[in-house]
Amino acid sequence: MTTVWLLLALLAASFEPLVAKLGYTNGVALESLFVGRCLVAALAVWPITRFRTGVDTRLPASARDRRGVVLGGLLLATTSGLTLFALTRVPTSIVVVAVTTTPALVAAVNHIRGQERTGLLFWLGVAACVSGVLMTLELPGDESLDRFGIAASVAAVISSCVYRLHLDTLMKRVAPAVVSSWVMTVQGVCAIVIFGPFVRAFPTAAVLASVWTGIFAALANVAFLKAMQLVGATRVSIFTLLQRPLVIGVAALVLDEPLGPMQWIGTGLVIAGMLATRGLFSSRWQRAKPMPPCAISYSR
Repeated sequence: MTTVWLLLALLAASFEPLVAKLGYTNGVALESLFVGRCLVAALAVWPITRFRTGVDTRLPASARDRRGVVLGGLLLATTSGLTLFALTRVPTSIVVVAVTTTPALVAAVNHIRGQERTGLLFWLGVAACVSGVLMTLELPGDESLDRFGIAASVAAVISSCVYRLHLDTLMKRVAPAVVSSWVMTVQGVCAIVIFGPFVRAFPTAAVLASVWTGIFAALANVAFLKAMQLVGATRVSIFTLLQRPLVIGVAALVLDEPLGPMQWIGTGLVIAGMLATRGLFSSRWQRAKPMPPCAISYSR
């Protein structure tokens, strides 16, 4: 069942940028698509969570958990907003390079916190995944490196890392369906309040793109958080590195974009690195449990 949730999150997250790209080619503005996508996702997530789980998705009774859910929504909105701003200043490939470092950052933080047991083979697998993703990109020259765009990309990575670690902790007390429903709702409210005033037009192409990207975003978030609860933030983050090769493959079929030898090699590296982390087909694809305090004290 864990693999099913991971694949659902990966597929939904992979189709979303393809629909967005089709929207951009039809003249849809970034701010229009962002606001529309967040609004549709906030509306679509509720029937998705109710249909799939049937659990009560009201806000948690604990004030601490309510603050945690709201903070998760603010972090997700911050990450999305920073990414949107970065895309207006630097090429998409630069943003992808930055986002690729997120799983490694999450793994490093969890390793320091004692939440994950990681060895040399795991880190070699992460390095292979990151290298493979980079090989699939066409990086621009130095003239395209806008400092504000780079800063926004780095800030988006940090925000995304904090978001994943925060929700990883929160979902030990709150069901993923509840977290996903309210996180997407908070993000939708933030998008309307902050970016809504900048929307100048909303043509038919923007409506269609918003509907589909919003639905895919809601599906991806629900599946991503459920998978995170099952295997932890580190491994689900690394699994999402398969998104780039999958997008390339789907784009080659749907958009008729040719694949070069570097993209084939990069895709192979990502798959090999994924297997090296022992995540996909091993019994170790489970959330690592930190040693109890007594074991730590006696091991010194």
